[in-house]
Amino acid sequence: MVQHRARVAAAVDIPVYCDADTGFGPGPALVQRTVQEFIGAGVAGIHIEDQAEPKKAGGQSGIALVSDAEAIGRLAETPGPAYVIESADQRSRPSLAELSAMGRKRSR
Repeated sequence: MVQHRARVAAAVDIPVYCDADTGFGPGPALVQRTVQEFIGAGVAGIHIEDQAEPKKAGGQSGIALVSDAEAIGRLAETPGPAYVIESADQRSRPSLAELSAMGRKRSR
């Protein structure tokens, strides 16, 4: 998968942004490895979801989310420079103000 992203990034003159689902593994260490590999492949940004494994499509029922602490922990040690965007995948997530606060915690 990373090799495919590297070919795409090398083929264009614009930043490449990729969907990395939940980071391809449970726990912060695997998410951080995914981010490092994507950045190493020349990707400018990635999208990480806040779902627990196994990930489901957004419209499916029974979506389980990781805790706020795990969502922040997944991204806390990610290397830069890159844009890492985490989604809040379910309406039961906190309000927009609370999500913004989570984002501020992550960016410190």
